Amino acid sequence: MRGLSSWDRAWPRCGMLLVLCGVITLNHSGRCSAEIVFLALGDSITYGLDPSDASTLVPSFADQGFVKPFADHLATRHGGARPLVKNLAIRGELSSSFFSGSAPAGWLNRIPGFNLNYATPPETQHQLMLSSIDDIFNSGDRVGYVSILLGSNDVFYLAGTAEFQNAAAGEQQMMLAQTIDDILTNYNALLLDVTTRLPAAEIFLPNYYNPYASSMDESFFYEQVLAVFNPAVEQLAEAYGAKYVDLYSVFNGRHLGIC
Repeated sequence: MRGLSSWDRAWPRCGMLLVLCGVITLNHSGRCSAEIVFLALGDSITYGLDPSDASTLVPSFADQGFVKPFADHLATRHGGARPLVKNLAIRGELSSSFFSGSAPAGWLNRIPGFNLNYATPPETQHQLMLSSIDDIFNSGDRVGYVSILLGSNDVFYLAGTAEFQNAAAGEQQMMLAQTIDDILTNYNALLLDVTTRLPAAEIFLPNYYNPYASSMDESFFYEQVLAVFNPAVEQLAEAYGAKYVDLYSVFNGRHLGIC
């Protein structure tokens, strides 16, 4: 498996906004305090990296990508007052490095310095999440919304290793299954932490869609990944009372026309 690229190379932001807004519209209405915070956690997709938009390729506080229009939409629930955005996503983040802050050997895509919410040296995303929650609470505000999207980079890292590429098909399946299991273990730990600390927050768990054309070798590989990963995320959403956002079904076969 060669030449694998990340989902952040081409992420249709308007499509993600469409689905997220649909979930919001169907499930809630009403108003609350204007000092509500939207806490966004994840990787390059949540950070808002878009190679076609030069403004996203420079360090920022990451009020961009799908986070920006979704926060704009959330204002309709609060009398026009837009929630405060705290986007802690890190370009190239893995579900493992979310907690450890350490990228595996050979993975150079993790660049926390792109997100200006991080100090130098940077905290882990988990550490900054915890301190941000404390700061928000101490300031009198509250976290009303949380989005979590992690895991794709764990798979991209695995698929790019010589060990995986040189392994037999059966061994590759075992390695892939272990990686997905590790991702879901990290998801579970994060969700337990978030729901314990923020019991009143509305949590959104988008799934991943297959960004490759069906004619590409990579497409079959990621269909195998998503066939296991996405249903597992849906089960986690049900277990933790989160909103599962099914991007796969919306984008499947419509990648070029969704926007």
